[in-house]
Amino acid sequence: MKKRYLFYTNVIADIFVIAAIFYSAAGISLYLAEEIKLTLAGALAVRTYMFLLPIMQVLVWYYAAEAVGLYDNFNLKFYSDHFTGIIKISLVQAITAVIFIFLTKEALFTRNFIFFIFLNTFLLLSFRVILIRLLSLRVFRITPQGKNLLIIGGGEGGSEFAEFIEQNPGFGYVLQGFVTNEDLGQENHRVIGKLEELDNILKERRIEEVVISLTDKKLPFLMDIIKTCEINAVRIYLIPAFLGLYLQKFQFSTIGNFPLMKLRKEPLEAPHWQFLKRVFDIFGSLLVIIFVTSWLFPIIILIQRIKSPGPVFFIQPRVGINKENFQCYKFRSMQPETNANVYNPAKTNDIRITAFGKFLRKTNLDETPQIFNVLLGDMSLVGPRPHPLPYNQYTKEVVDEMELRYLVKPGITGWAQIHGLRGDVTEEDENRLRIRKKLQYDLWYIENWTFWLDIQILIATVRQILTGKNMGY
Repeated sequence: MKKRYLFYTNVIADIFVIAAIFYSAAGISLYLAEEIKLTLAGALAVRTYMFLLPIMQVLVWYYAAEAVGLYDNFNLKFYSDHFTGIIKISLVQAITAVIFIFLTKEALFTRNFIFFIFLNTFLLLSFRVILIRLLSLRVFRITPQGKNLLIIGGGEGGSEFAEFIEQNPGFGYVLQGFVTNEDLGQENHRVIGKLEELDNILKERRIEEVVISLTDKKLPFLMDIIKTCEINAVRIYLIPAFLGLYLQKFQFSTIGNFPLMKLRKEPLEAPHWQFLKRVFDIFGSLLVIIFVTSWLFPIIILIQRIKSPGPVFFIQPRVGINKENFQCYKFRSMQPETNANVYNPAKTNDIRITAFGKFLRKTNLDETPQIFNVLLGDMSLVGPRPHPLPYNQYTKEVVDEMELRYLVKPGITGWAQIHGLRGDVTEEDENRLRIRKKLQYDLWYIENWTFWLDIQILIATVRQILTGKNMGY
C-alpha cells in the first residue's frame, strides 16, 4: 500500500476512532452512574460544550501521534512498538480530558469518563492498527506492488535481512536479489549480478531502494556504490554493523528489528509534510489565479499579440519529481522559431529574446503560467527549478548526482534562485561552477526543508521582484 495512501487511511480512521472513543466513554460512564436517569443524547443535549472535547482531542491526537512516531514507517514496525506509542497517546488523551473537565467544571462526566477515555483509546487504537496492518498485508499479497529492493553485498547481515523481508511481505518490499562479488554459499541463487554491473541492474530492475551490507574486504567499494546509486536517484540504507563512517546528513531507521542508516535526510518523504505542502500549493495557486492572473494574463496576452505575433505560450517538456516528464507552461519570450529541443539556454543580451520577452524575463512574468502547473500537481510553489530535457542531460554531464534534485517536486522559485543562481553565463567553466553550486543549494533545501523555509523563500522572491534584484535576462 502506497505510503501516502496508508497515511491518509490512518488519519481518516483515527478521526472516526476519536468519535467512537468519546461516545463510548460517555455512554459507559453514564450507564455506571445508576443514580442519574439520563440517556446519553439527553445528557449531551444540555452539555453541548462537551462536543468541543473531541475537536480538541483530534488536534492533540495528531501531534501526540507525530511525537511518538505512530505514522512513521507504519508497516515497518513490530506490534510491540506500536503498542508502546499507543499507551503514551492514551495517557495524553486522558490528560486532555482532565484539563477540559476542570476548565468547564463538568460534574457528570468525571472519573469514569476519564478512565474510559484512556481504556477505549488504547483498545480502539490497537484494534485500528491491527486491522489496517492486516488489510495492507492482504492487499500486498493480492497485488504485490511494493518497492523494488536490492541488497548490495552479502555477509550474515545481508542474508538475515533478505530472509526477514521475504518472511514479512506486509512491509511492502519486493526483494530483487543480491549484487555482490562474493560467494554467498546457499544464497548464490539470489545473486543477480556483480558490483561492476550495478548501474545497469538499477536501471533494468527499476530499483527504488538499496540496502548495503558489505564485509570489511569490500568497504573500499562503498563510495563507488553510493555514487552509482545517487546518480540513479535510488534511496540508500546501510546495515551499520560494519560502519566506521562519520556522516552529517543521515537518518537512522528500522525495518522490524534491523537498524538501517539512510544517507540523506528527506523531510518531504513524510506523508503529513507532503500533504501540508500540497494543500498550501493548492490554496496559494488558487489565490494567485483568482486575484492576480485573472486580470494580469489578459493584459500580457494582448501586448504579446501586438508586439510579437506567434504563440503566446511556450510549452516545453521538463523533468519533474521521480524523473517523470511534464509539460511546463511559460509566456513565450523568444522568437517563435527557437528550437526548444537543443540545449542553448538564454544568456545576457541574447538576440533570440524579443523586446517584450526581455521585459517578461526581467520581471519574471514569463514564469507565471507555471502557477497552473502547481495547481495541477506537476510543480510546487517552492522547489528546485525544473530542467528542460536537453539542459538536464547537459547538467548530468557536469554533475553525476544531478537527478537527486528530483526526489521532490520542482518549484516556481527555490533556495538557489533567491541566492542569485538564476540562468547561465557565457563562460563555460564558470557556468559549470554555477551548475554545481545550484545543485548544492537544491540538495540543502531537500535535506533541510521546513514549511517555514518555504514561506521565507516566497517572501524573499516577492521582495526581490519588487526591488528589481536578482532578475532574469
